[in-house]
Amino acid sequence: MKKVEMLYWIAANKLLTFLGVALFAFFVATIALAVENNDNAAALQSCKDRLYAATTTPTTVPPAETTQAPAPATTLTPEATTTTTEEPTTTNENTAAGRKRRSAEGKSWRQMG
Repeated sequence: MKKVEMLYWIAANKLLTFLGVALFAFFVATIALAVENNDNAAALQSCKDRLYAATTTPTTVPPAETTQAPAPATTLTPEATTTTTEEPTTTNENTAAGRKRRSAEGKSWRQMG
């Protein structure tokens, strides 16, 4: 097909030519939006991870102090002694959010909707 014949064909089929160019433009735009969406999803996940790490710091319960009762009065009475028991228990203030976050880790962002 010569160049002149091709130009005549394009002029005769303007609608088909327009639709072909529009299809190509939509194809390129779809790819660009998909890449942008993937970047946004990665940035959102990064922000969620940092927020989760910032809000789930464990708090340490202070040790409880107990006092022994003095022994009954005899010839010698020992002094009352104070003992400190350390309980290294930690509580998580965000347990519900932590469970929700841990259960959502296996799912993709589309399924979390």
